[in-house]
Amino acid sequence: MGRRGAVAVEFALVATMLLFILFVVIDLGLAFHVRLILGAAAREGARQAAVDGGESARARQRVTDYLSLAGIAVDAAEVTFVPPTASYGTPITVTVSYRYWFTIPLVQAVLGPLMQLRGTAITRSERLR
Repeated sequence: MGRRGAVAVEFALVATMLLFILFVVIDLGLAFHVRLILGAAAREGARQAAVDGGESARARQRVTDYLSLAGIAVDAAEVTFVPPTASYGTPITVTVSYRYWFTIPLVQAVLGPLMQLRGTAITRSERLR
């Protein structure tokens, strides 16, 4: 009976560690997925900003549409266009920032409750002024 008990204790210790690692991988995978969405939304906004010659309602709408289609809370995301207006050939940088809250409480306890994620895209203005 002593050997069986030792095996049960070893299994409990190893299974606990494996489950913790599994939960961390799942939550970090979700965070990476959100990061990819932010980058794609920034590219959408940068493409429209290049056509419009800088920040515009259409460029901002492209970003918010992309985020909402992906299921990300638009009011929690911050979108910046630098510079706000650009002449032909000037680089335009679009940054989408988002505070990602970890979903699994155990991961929150170890890594902290949130992680700041950012997606950035740079393109040149195509608008002749």
